[in-house]
Amino acid sequence: MIQSNRARHVTAAAALAAAAGVPLLSAQAEEVPMDKVEQAVKYRQNVMSAMGGLTGAAVGKLRDGFAFGPGLEDIATALQAMAADIPSLFPEGTDFGETDAMAEVWSDAEGFADKAAQAKDATAAFTEAVKSGDKIATVKAFRDVGDSCKGCHEAYRKQ
Repeated sequence: MIQSNRARHVTAAAALAAAAGVPLLSAQAEEVPMDKVEQAVKYRQNVMSAMGGLTGAAVGKLRDGFAFGPGLEDIATALQAMAADIPSLFPEGTDFGETDAMAEVWSDAEGFADKAAQAKDATAAFTEAVKSGDKIATVKAFRDVGDSCKGCHEAYRKQ
């Protein structure tokens, strides 16, 4: 899969920000003014796209063995930072317009938060596995990241 230049820039920026310890998400959802709803949805989509780009970059490292570009630890750390508070990306009032988020994100907020917590835990475990240097544990942890993403998307993302 070929990434667009925009996706590569978002991915690179996210990886660098995470490597530098810059927080990427707020700790809780903010109230979004009505004149900023469209921008809030676009921001969420950009963050989610960056997570997809980071996942693709990890595949390039783990499956394809690419040595160039950011290191796997930087990729894992950035992915962990972006998954730290997924529910904050879905504040009230951003449930309409051009979005793939299903209404259940808001109507089943507790279930959505549980799925997001699974992703948060999976990305943290992936980062730890990468840091350990254990290839088998790293691959298993990365599969768990993919499973957590898939579980949330199946339940809360329009197909």
